Amino acid sequence: MSKLYKINNLTYEIREVSQEYIRELLETYSKRNMEESPTKSRYMGITFSDMCVIYLDEEIPTDKKRKVLMHELMHAYLDCFLTNIDNFNQEAVCDISSNSHDIIHKIVEDYFEVVKDE
Repeated sequence: MSKLYKINNLTYEIREVSQEYIRELLETYSKRNMEESPTKSRYMGITFSDMCVIYLDEEIPTDKKRKVLMHELMHAYLDCFLTNIDNFNQEAVCDISSNSHDIIHKIVEDYFEVVKDE
C-alpha cells in the first residue's frame, strides 16, 4: 500500500512494506546498519527525507503503527528545518511540537481513514 501526503510543501509517500524490505533498504542506504546487525532489531519504520518516503512495517498492529507513523512524520518535519539537531533547548522543542502537532495528527488520521476504507 502507498499513499501520498504533503508535509512542509513536500509530497511524502507513505508505504507499508515487509520487515525484510526495510532491512534491505537499511543495508543499501544506511550507515546505521554497519553499526548494528539488522537481524537483531525490528525496524518498525524509517524515513528517507532525501527521497520523501516513509516506510512502515506492514505487520505491526494498527495502534503501534499509528505511533510509528507519528514518529516518522516528525523526522520528515524536522528534516526540513534543522541542520544541527544537537543544539536543542526546551523552548525549541516546545515550538517544534506545537507547530507540528496539527499537521502530523491530520496526516495520521487521514492515512488510517483511507486504510480503513480499503
